[in-house]
Amino acid sequence: MATNRVNKSREPSRKCRWKVGCVHLSGGLLFLFLRLYLTFLLFYVVFVSDTIVSPKRRGRGQTRGLSLQMKRHMSADGKLDVLIHPTKLVAVGPGRNDFITDLSLIVRRNARLNVRQWKKVPQSTRDTIVQNILVCYDIGCVWFNHDL
Repeated sequence: MATNRVNKSREPSRKCRWKVGCVHLSGGLLFLFLRLYLTFLLFYVVFVSDTIVSPKRRGRGQTRGLSLQMKRHMSADGKLDVLIHPTKLVAVGPGRNDFITDLSLIVRRNARLNVRQWKKVPQSTRDTIVQNILVCYDIGCVWFNHDL
């Protein structure tokens, strides 16, 4: 008569709780295995890898110019004021940061990104950028009196 016997020789003993691959590990062997593994990782991080790459933090992203649109909407004539230095040809004064931000937005919208030099941008694109700037800004020049 056949009895339902369970073959206990294939089952791990009560001391053996963890199985790695096909090898059963007892508590002491598991501790030794983990210690060797962590030692290897520490050695690799300190001596083998030159740099440790941390996960990249998400930045603020590209500006969309929403605050500039609100400032333009709040102004009397719909234009923002900016002063251009006559010899250096750079924006100066209180509207400088808004002008630079808006100029970068307009250039990003109209010019191709793969152009390495400004002179290779087509003249029609440059004219479009200038027209957009003139629509958005009231540009004045600062003249300095050097006679004083």
